[in-house]
Amino acid sequence: MAFSISVNLAHAQTAVPCNACEDETPGEYYCIECKHTLCPPCEKYHRKFTKGHNVVLRTQVGDIDTTVLTCTDHGDQASFHCEKCNIQVCGKCITGKHRGHEMSDLDELFDREKKVLQHDITRMEEILGKFKKERDEIITKKEKYDSKIQQTITDLETEKKSAMKELNRIYSDKMKDLASIRQKHSSIFEVRTTEIRNKVDTLEERVKEYKKAMKKNSLPALIKLSRRKESIPEIGSRPEIPEPPVFPSPTATPNFSPIYTKDPVQIKIVKNGKLFTVGEGEDQFLIAHVWGTPYDMGFAHGQLVGDKAVRMMDAVWKYLEDQIVGSCSMLGAWGTAVPNPNSLIQLRALDWSVDGPFKDFPQVTVYHPINDGKNGQDFANFGWTGWIGSITGMNSHRMAISEIGVSFPDETFGKESRFGVPFTFILRDILQFDKTLDDAINRLSNAKRTCDLILGVGDGKSRQFRSVEYSGEVAYFFDDKNLRPDAYWHPKIDNVVYHGMDWNCPAYNDVMARQLTKYHGNITAETIIRDIVPIVQTGDLLVSVYDLTSNFAYIANARASFEGGAPFAYQR
Repeated sequence: MAFSISVNLAHAQTAVPCNACEDETPGEYYCIECKHTLCPPCEKYHRKFTKGHNVVLRTQVGDIDTTVLTCTDHGDQASFHCEKCNIQVCGKCITGKHRGHEMSDLDELFDREKKVLQHDITRMEEILGKFKKERDEIITKKEKYDSKIQQTITDLETEKKSAMKELNRIYSDKMKDLASIRQKHSSIFEVRTTEIRNKVDTLEERVKEYKKAMKKNSLPALIKLSRRKESIPEIGSRPEIPEPPVFPSPTATPNFSPIYTKDPVQIKIVKNGKLFTVGEGEDQFLIAHVWGTPYDMGFAHGQLVGDKAVRMMDAVWKYLEDQIVGSCSMLGAWGTAVPNPNSLIQLRALDWSVDGPFKDFPQVTVYHPINDGKNGQDFANFGWTGWIGSITGMNSHRMAISEIGVSFPDETFGKESRFGVPFTFILRDILQFDKTLDDAINRLSNAKRTCDLILGVGDGKSRQFRSVEYSGEVAYFFDDKNLRPDAYWHPKIDNVVYHGMDWNCPAYNDVMARQLTKYHGNITAETIIRDIVPIVQTGDLLVSVYDLTSNFAYIANARASFEGGAPFAYQR
């Protein structure tokens, strides 16, 4: 007669009878596959006729569920699982009330349900590992973040001692900025850490529950868990983890590197283009001249540097899968700010990360469009091999551009937009088609603008420079009289427009203002190269200084991966 028991054999205090005997002989063995308790004589027969079954002493069974499943209607040992009714049944039920129902063999069902749970365990443990990895990364970043904040505070203490009266003011203001930024960023760390902690706790508890059911070998428990409608938390998109703020080093030194003035050397010529190098040894970059129709110029560009452009694009694509980290600076100086009041000096300093590929592909591309009244004028695009948009450059009408990406705007910027013309093409159009500052102002005012930026346009003919607060919603133009942001760390300076690293960036603007004030009346290309950008420490990747009245440009590129020397462009 079949019966049902449920007992932890490892801890049983009373004998359990043999399932195979008619009498009450105590069972000392247990077959895991058959779920039968066996006495010693029956154990020998069982081993003989059931090859491969795992028969162990009852004391070794531990927490395995030894329940013998029985039919609820007839009391006989169950052999099948009725999928429709979701219960275990015996052979009589198949021809009785469960006739025609879909049946599953208990052993096969047991194996299937275990596979389902094992798959879920594997998947959850994989996701759990990712959550734990991200948690550890955040903890590590938080530690580095706090360390850098502490280091910044230490540096500020040292700076405070060197010039008490002035630096006490700077120290106090910067500490307030740090506290505000730290408080803002700490909430980002806390929210994400709490979210991951909750998901980790949930998954750990669920994995523990599933493993316990697997260990028990209980079919009802497996069915219950495998068919429970619970979603498994997934790894979502990661929010951007903020970097700590940085300040210019108080021990920065001038850049005394000589300015290279030798003529470029021609190295290649094609139908509509010529390629030159400028510089010596390993410290060189390319200058490409192309002319003709837009197609002619593009085709010649590819003939001159096609292989290198492919390498550049592949490297940039891989780099952009992570991110570009950086800021920029700009200035325009004229009138009383410069030795020659009839001149205009302009700076464009690019502070993208030097860990990316750009430093290995510096190139100036000079375009000479066909003179048909449609394709614009000659212009030079300062950038990299294969770079067709413009963020740095000048044209034959003595106009030049500067640009700063804005990470810290204020409410005056309004809203950004994803629908419009990329700013790199708008800036290129200024170089290619605009002849005056008014042309550029008109273009920027009426453009379909997108993201938050500060743009700069200089016109050497009229000796005027304007910076532009630029977004999807606004375009505000500034000279030295209405310059913004209007803050103590961004004072107005006669005949100078300037922005250091970002819109709301007190530390760099403060240092830049001090250097511009110090050299006011003697701001030249040489002064900017020697005493302004290296002290402000701006222009990590690229520095371009335009002497627009003389129609000259001075360019420095960051140290390439195959070069020696100082790492940053502002040091070279």
